Amino acid sequence: MPLDAAAALPVFVQAVPNNHQLSQACSEYRLDSPQLLLVAATSQGIEALRRAAAKYGIRSQSHTATPGFVPAYAPSIVDFARQHPDRLLARPGTGSPYLVVDEETGVEYTPWAALGEF
Repeated sequence: MPLDAAAALPVFVQAVPNNHQLSQACSEYRLDSPQLLLVAATSQGIEALRRAAAKYGIRSQSHTATPGFVPAYAPSIVDFARQHPDRLLARPGTGSPYLVVDEETGVEYTPWAALGEF
């Protein structure tokens, strides 16, 4: 996808509790937050996101008060997601700073996990 097209993609997020499947997928990224944000920049729509999330045990929450996937606007989320279009990503979703330290450089960063294309 051309970079200018990816820059216009809508970005969606859903807060979910970390579960066994997500924990395994996120472990190599050192992401073990108890709450995660699933994030995706895509023009494929909410149903594609729900199918991708279902692979990790996250079911549609349309029958609950939880909104499911909603539009994202925070630049720290939107900018990163648009660099990885049509991929399900995860990042800490606790609402508090969640940083890990790069063991080689000592630099703190917010971990992101790449959960795959959809």
